[in-house]
Amino acid sequence: MQLLYYEDYMANASDFIVLDCQNDMKEYDLGKEKFKKTHLPRAYHVPIKPILTDDVLYNAGRHPLPKINFLYKLFTILIERHETQKFLVYSDGIDIYSARMIWLLQLMGFTNVYLLNETFSSLRQKYNIDLTVNLEENYRNEQLTYLHEIMEDEVEQHKITSKGKSSLYELYQEVLAEQDNVINYDFVYQLNRNLISTHMDVFDAIKQESLILDVRHNARFIGENEPIDTTAGHIPQTFNLEYEHYIDEGRITIQKLNQLKLEYSHLYNVNRSLQSDIREDRDVILSCGSGLSACMMYVLLQLINVPSTVYAGSYSEWIALDLPILNNIE
Repeated sequence: MQLLYYEDYMANASDFIVLDCQNDMKEYDLGKEKFKKTHLPRAYHVPIKPILTDDVLYNAGRHPLPKINFLYKLFTILIERHETQKFLVYSDGIDIYSARMIWLLQLMGFTNVYLLNETFSSLRQKYNIDLTVNLEENYRNEQLTYLHEIMEDEVEQHKITSKGKSSLYELYQEVLAEQDNVINYDFVYQLNRNLISTHMDVFDAIKQESLILDVRHNARFIGENEPIDTTAGHIPQTFNLEYEHYIDEGRITIQKLNQLKLEYSHLYNVNRSLQSDIREDRDVILSCGSGLSACMMYVLLQLINVPSTVYAGSYSEWIALDLPILNNIE
């Protein structure tokens, strides 16, 4: 993954599949409305569901992984349409949604992945450009601009009935079964298992005394304030490193990355000093409330060359499984 700036994007705009990740966790439809008002040329809007997360499942945390096979087929369609495997991901500044998309792309094995290190206000100030768009006029000749509509279009083209199907995903599986000879697969889909952890991996890391970071606000980590999950606290043997400390008004800066290097190095050394015996290094495991915010720290650590893996279910899955927790509140 590399950071990209607007002038570099505009110089090679046609080389990218552009993914707009503007979203709102409280109002899912608000992301689509934001996209209608402001977005980069040729962008596709990425909704929270079913692209960034899936419907809540029993004991799977608040924001389960989307169906990866489903995403793989979707991005195959985009690759065919644009004849490129380079992705540019952005939001109005770097946020949990754009970071989640970066992690998902790399999880699926994509390597040419770029993250726009700009906010809309910085673009207006630096480049004096008008990002307000008329969706109908700008996309008069564009087939579709919402990723979920691409899937719906495939379903319609193949006249798949919805009878007896519980989700668009199931419908889409039938479409895929029919078009295996239609899509030319330009890349090999291979899940990068090193980038994702399960609760069993976390258990193993605790036994091995490996470094586990919880990136939530400290008040949630210590159990002082828990506005979302049913039980306050944190996974045993984790250190708190809030991701928001290392983002500067929606952008990543050298100064913030240098700060992260120092503070991560300190926690790494503290963890090593607490080990009963020195063990071989393992990739740091990242946790948060539901697996979204951890992707922000994943992006940040990647930029300072620290390999990490995201516990996809994170704390909400951990407590749903009734696993041990700690908190600092009596």
